[in-house]
Amino acid sequence: MRDPLAFWALVGFAGVLLQNLNVTTVSAVRLALAHTETADTAHVL
Repeated sequence: MRDPLAFWALVGFAGVLLQNLNVTTVSAVRLALAHTETADTAHVL
């Protein structure tokens, strides 16, 4: 990299993207778990 500022900007941007992806994944997993639990409960009842 010739421009260290551009490099660190890219690193920061990648970090934010990864963080957002992580949050989205956790939310999706929680939704899936909640949906599964609801389905299991309905099945039992």
